[in-house]
Amino acid sequence: MVLVAAFALSACGPMVVGGGGGEQTEAETTTTAPATPSGPPAQVAIAPGEHPEACVTETVFLPNAPSGAKVYSVAGGDPAINGLYTYIAAYNNEPGGGWNVFQIGDFNSWSVAEDRGSEIVLAVSRSQMGQNGDIETLQERYIVSVPDADDTSITITPAT
Repeated sequence: MVLVAAFALSACGPMVVGGGGGEQTEAETTTTAPATPSGPPAQVAIAPGEHPEACVTETVFLPNAPSGAKVYSVAGGDPAINGLYTYIAAYNNEPGGGWNVFQIGDFNSWSVAEDRGSEIVLAVSRSQMGQNGDIETLQERYIVSVPDADDTSITITPAT
């Protein structure tokens, strides 16, 4: 249980690239024998309270951003039409830490097409109601400024 709590807390802090304990690697996938129990199982009860983190669908850390910034989305709306509420966040330097969070938009899907350090290019798919009442899906790109730890706003610019 301590291991689970430590893992959950580490996901909330800023990502450190190339420091501390070395480089991040993928989990080892090859084993010589199937896993077997090596001790008694631990019973873990349902955690009390609300858990908005359970709605997170994807997180992309921006390694070129000096602020430990990340882009993430939360499932929130109609999954068929713009169900991913998408945000960019930078870890702030306030006592006790925390994140400054800015909403980019609501999309069907998104990806970071370019990471330029001080800005990213976000490729998105979003739907809207057409003139004839049909749902049309648009492919768009936006240039989004990457916030520093003390920024209070970002810019979002349509791009070609």
